[in-house]
Amino acid sequence: MELREYNVIIKNPRRVDLRVASCYPSPYSTAMSSLGYHIIYHFLNSREDTWCERIIHPHRRSFESGSPLRDFDVVSFTIHYEEDYFRIPAMLRDGGLEPRRYERTGPLVIAGGPCITSNPLPLSDFIDLFIIGEAEPVLDMVMDRCLELDDPRREIDEFRDIRGVYVPDSPAERVIVENMDEACHPVRQIVPVTDDRSLTPSLGRSFLLGVSRGCSRGCRFCMSGYLYRPKRETSLRKLIDISGGL
Repeated sequence: MELREYNVIIKNPRRVDLRVASCYPSPYSTAMSSLGYHIIYHFLNSREDTWCERIIHPHRRSFESGSPLRDFDVVSFTIHYEEDYFRIPAMLRDGGLEPRRYERTGPLVIAGGPCITSNPLPLSDFIDLFIIGEAEPVLDMVMDRCLELDDPRREIDEFRDIRGVYVPDSPAERVIVENMDEACHPVRQIVPVTDDRSLTPSLGRSFLLGVSRGCSRGCRFCMSGYLYRPKRETSLRKLIDISGGL
């Protein structure tokens, strides 16, 4: 595999308190065309105490340090498609972890994305904790709680009071970013350079810009149109500022 990536974030693992594996259970070309996946990477890496690395199916180790899932404190899955459900147990197993949560020791395994917000139950045997809604209002609180606890997996009940968190068999509330100007807008997005077509992003070398979220149309076939209401738009001034920073 010949691949060069620009804007990758490398940190010293000895100088961070939390290592997070951001997992995408679809091919690299899809992962690197997902603005949501870029947002999680940059949002978590904006914390000085956290290093977020990427593990993308079918690769078994992180792109940043070559680490397997078992070496991380938190394993996070971003799930956009129902077909990805079947790859999650395989990715856990390939990373040295038991797929079923009640047989597993080691890192806390969390998941989010449109499929999770719609219905987390199909994966409740494999995931310890779910993010319901959008990530930015929740992730900092989840990471802070992980740092406060001796064993987040065994103390999973300590996460139940965080809005936007679903622990199986407990109620949860969907959370969204109210003001898109305050959302995470990653400017230094990862840019891959390769002759391997399987590693070329589906959208090419496009810059992904968060113009809006949600939709006002309410089409019955569109899951995201219902999950992320109301429609919110980033201001033109903010979009110009982001574009000017490229």
